[in-house]
Amino acid sequence: MVVLCLTPQIFFGQSEIFSGVLRDQDTRIPIANAHVKIRNSDKGSVTGSDGTFTLSVVSLPVMLDISCMGYETLVLEVTKIQGTPVALFLKHKTYDLKSVTISDAPAVVLYKDEDYSVMDYVFLDKNLMLLVFRYQLKRSEIVLMNLDGDTLVVRPVPYTPPSGFYKDVFSNIHYLTKNDQAFQAYYQPAQNSLTFPYQTSYDTIKRYLGGFRFLINDRLYFQENSNYGFRTFIGYYSRKEGRRYTRRSADTKGMKAFYSDAHNYRTTRVNPEPIDENDVERGVDDVALAYKQFYKKKSCGELFRMSDTLIAFFNYCENRIELMNADGRQVRMTPIDFHLDQSKGLLAAVATTIAGSDQWKWTHDLLQDEGYHHIYAVFSNNGFFRLKKIDLESGTLGYSVDLPYAFPENIKIFMGEAYFLYRGIGEHEKWKLFKIALK
Repeated sequence: MVVLCLTPQIFFGQSEIFSGVLRDQDTRIPIANAHVKIRNSDKGSVTGSDGTFTLSVVSLPVMLDISCMGYETLVLEVTKIQGTPVALFLKHKTYDLKSVTISDAPAVVLYKDEDYSVMDYVFLDKNLMLLVFRYQLKRSEIVLMNLDGDTLVVRPVPYTPPSGFYKDVFSNIHYLTKNDQAFQAYYQPAQNSLTFPYQTSYDTIKRYLGGFRFLINDRLYFQENSNYGFRTFIGYYSRKEGRRYTRRSADTKGMKAFYSDAHNYRTTRVNPEPIDENDVERGVDDVALAYKQFYKKKSCGELFRMSDTLIAFFNYCENRIELMNADGRQVRMTPIDFHLDQSKGLLAAVATTIAGSDQWKWTHDLLQDEGYHHIYAVFSNNGFFRLKKIDLESGTLGYSVDLPYAFPENIKIFMGEAYFLYRGIGEHEKWKLFKIALK
């Protein structure tokens, strides 16, 4: 508690103005959008972009509660008022990083707030940028913190309502709104400043950059899939060479089976068990075909950047990992089988859902460590998820880590640690950000 004793004295019944400027204790940078409230009243103020605020005070003493997300709350007792603004400083909030141990790996709560939920997060260099919200998106803020959970910057969103973050092929981060606006983030570590100087639309970003997977030297690499997912095309675009395709893959067996079924289902057949004379001949229901198409993989593989000179194509149709150089020439080919034996009949799927299963199934998802470039296969079992590292030389699965909570969301991997969002059961629970070591 800070006790402030200044002059002159306020006489009974008079109203005077208490003014102040709020700054970060470490950096001395003004803190905007902090809440200054007179305790036990509905009177308060919000600091401006320069950290200043004013309050109309009728009687003394008064207690002020000064709060801002990412900082410790300051309790200030005002007994007298002076004519010049009072300099006040807030300390960064330190979070109690409690851990939950599952097997040999502890899950750490990286961000937890009683008022705010985490909507989205993204890695900015070696920091974390979080989009947090409260009151049904009526108040949203952006928090920049390091990987240990220390807050660096807290600022309001450029525009509302928020939708999430998007990282483009050049590693630029864009803040997105629900009405298609996009604001590119710019962080200056020296000034500890986070700004959003460039504005465009998300549709524009997707139109020009959404089709590219990664950048190597001056080449933008892309992966295109056919409508039914039976063909995959890989290539790159550069100013010198234009658009060039380097690899094509096709699921010939699956294509033949699909179109054979499609032809049969479009014909009429004799009904072996007619209900009446009008039911002797009828068209076959398309449910089976739709079910098959719904669960059909939409891609023949997935492309990843492994280094400045090496790319990896996980070719599911031909059951192998193809390591290629930047020109698309194959360096090594490794067989894989972790993606196989995932199909089951409709009745078996329903039975598994009802009775439960003790088998881990591949989710058709691969995650790449954004720092170390390792690849992990994601497996699920009754709402829980397991991450298994893939050995590119042997094609086998290595060590694995189980996420400790059921139905986590937005799983990402960075520098040997898995991050995810989780909210407990109950309407008042908030979305929290966790991380867990993968080795």
